[in-house]
Amino acid sequence: KKTMVEFDKREKMTKNIPLLAIWINVLLWLNVPSFIGGLFTTQSGENINEQLALLGVFITLAVEVIYGVVLLKLGEVESRYRLGGFLLLISTGLSGFGFFMPASMEIPALIVSLLVTVLSTAASYYAIYGHAGVLRGIDNVLSVKWIKLWNWTLIMIISLFGGTFVSVIIPSIGTLLVIVSSIIALVVAVLKIKYTYDTVKIFKNFKV
Repeated sequence: KKTMVEFDKREKMTKNIPLLAIWINVLLWLNVPSFIGGLFTTQSGENINEQLALLGVFITLAVEVIYGVVLLKLGEVESRYRLGGFLLLISTGLSGFGFFMPASMEIPALIVSLLVTVLSTAASYYAIYGHAGVLRGIDNVLSVKWIKLWNWTLIMIISLFGGTFVSVIIPSIGTLLVIVSSIIALVVAVLKIKYTYDTVKIFKNFKV
């Protein structure tokens, strides 16, 4: 019975290969405007262009909305994509709301920020496991790589929050943990782009 279920799932998946190739490719190309938005919002020093910074925020929010909508579309094939898209859209809405909150509302802004972090992390989990799910039975090696990528993402998040709290008690160790989490975050971002490219390539070249 289990074998028949897996066979039916694979047969259904192969029928949706064109849809997966198109929309995961969209996710891949969304990294371009996301990178541009990130550059605008991470300006530092005295010569900060506030208009560019604001533009960067709007670009980032727009990219996340589109990303969430695409995940909802991919949810027609894999249910975890749908849940990831739903959580990402809620997270983006809260992020936009928090951005326009008055500076005097520090506690509510902190609560909103924590909610955004939790929801965006959960959205990332479901999106990554969505990729792993659609690849299972088609390319099991890449499917496992996606799962390992989530493990590294989790390590990065724990290191970042751990470093933030530890820095209050032992600044040197806390700073080291934050630096380590930043390095892991960079590696994770690069691998995410690579694995997305590899996933698109597999589905584009897949022979039904």
